[in-house]
Amino acid sequence: MCIRDRLIDALTLPEDSSVVQVARRTFLSGGSNPCVNTVSEFVEDNATLIPKAPMKYAKNHHRAQAIHSKAFVTTGGFDTFQVFYCEEYSVTRSEWRDLPSLNRARSNTATAFLNNRFLYAIGGSNTNSEIEMLDFNEKKAWIPVVFTNELAFNNSPAAFPISDHEIIILCGGNTASSGIFNTRNNTVKNFPLGNIVDHYMYNAVSIIDKKAYIISYNGNIHFYDIEEKKYIEHPYSNLYTPKD
Repeated sequence: MCIRDRLIDALTLPEDSSVVQVARRTFLSGGSNPCVNTVSEFVEDNATLIPKAPMKYAKNHHRAQAIHSKAFVTTGGFDTFQVFYCEEYSVTRSEWRDLPSLNRARSNTATAFLNNRFLYAIGGSNTNSEIEMLDFNEKKAWIPVVFTNELAFNNSPAAFPISDHEIIILCGGNTASSGIFNTRNNTVKNFPLGNIVDHYMYNAVSIIDKKAYIISYNGNIHFYDIEEKKYIEHPYSNLYTPKD
């Protein structure tokens, strides 16, 4: 039995939910079949889910992003249509508050939090490779970013910062490509994946010891070395068989 099957046997997990880690705590939010606004914390010691304050809006295919070490933000998503909603969850108070809505409704978007201040929403369904930015010092409005672009990342991308002004974008969908978004000059340049040929590289990204571990939809793990600035194939593969 594969890892994914064992997890499903142990817990009842909502489909198409979003998972985020904040200060070594793991939270699941939303999901589909039916669309829900539930939030739970996963406790690894006894493999249980502890209910938390629900989101204000039911959604799935949204993105949860850690903000500082005491909060996370859910951005976009899908109910019966793509949504504009953004909400912030306080881990210490277990409560939600509304943030400004996106300019473009989107699901399956990528997010990246830069310099402990700027939250970026990158691509996603219902967009044409568009980027918006929310300044967390002000929290007034999402600002559309005007930039020059060399690749398409509209459907299910992933993203993570690699410096104080650069964000790696992994193109989603049936595309094995990536780029670097430079926030100083607002450009997105192609960045080769090296020997990695793996479509659907958007499922999850976790940064550990200056390496970004990338779990693809196909169940493979690759990583990006932030110091050496290159992709490296990882020996782990076939962690699970994706659903049809």
